[in-house]
Amino acid sequence: SQGSVLPLFCFPGARGHPVTFAPMSMCLAPDYPCYGLTVPGFNGEQTPYDQVEEIAAAMLQNLRRVQPSGPYQLAGYSYGGLLAFEAAQQLTAAGETVSLLAMFDTSTPDGFAIRPRWQRMAFHAWILAARPGRRKYIRERLAHRQQVRCAAVHAPAMAETDALPREEAFAREVEAANNRATGRYQPKPYGGSIVIFRAIDRQTYRVAYRYDTVISGWAALTDGRCRVIDLPGDHMNVLSVENSPIAAAKLKPHLSTSLAL
Repeated sequence: SQGSVLPLFCFPGARGHPVTFAPMSMCLAPDYPCYGLTVPGFNGEQTPYDQVEEIAAAMLQNLRRVQPSGPYQLAGYSYGGLLAFEAAQQLTAAGETVSLLAMFDTSTPDGFAIRPRWQRMAFHAWILAARPGRRKYIRERLAHRQQVRCAAVHAPAMAETDALPREEAFAREVEAANNRATGRYQPKPYGGSIVIFRAIDRQTYRVAYRYDTVISGWAALTDGRCRVIDLPGDHMNVLSVENSPIAAAKLKPHLSTSLAL
């Protein structure tokens, strides 16, 4: 909360907690205040919502306790970009100003979609036959499949036993609700602009998905008012301790230096 300028409000990824932003916020201190928002239900205080619109509205209530009126600066990582986008929509609909909407490696549903099965099989065959780094690719694929299997098969059973810590059970419930919310969300056109921070390292296994590699599907919703800034790292570590200094340096020119109200 240090600093006297307008704060930056950070919306978390699918796990529901904004700790991902902690390294970058340290790089912005002490000049720029940063506030992380948790999604409703993260602490088990209620059943998690599974609609982006509901989640964003509830988070805005907490945001406005810190800053009752705009202009607002919002940032979202991954799934949190959808929450920040919806929050910006609701704020502007209420007559408020959003001076910054920043997204860290967030795609629209149309900008990131699974390819048809035949295309995925062809890509896998091509990688195994022709590309270097085949061993790394196989390790990534096996690890990814194991994560999916564990989430689908073991998580529900574990959540019903004492073997899973209470906090982890809440986090998994929130993540499942957020994944449902992602599948249901249909973002509408937005009258403002977006700054998209894009991780440049695309993990090999993600060739199974269709990417809008330039602006992740946001141009169609903003009439092209998107600025794309590349960051080192992949989707999982773009805001890591190692990469956050660069992320903070590239974010600073877009942050307001106006005094907080």
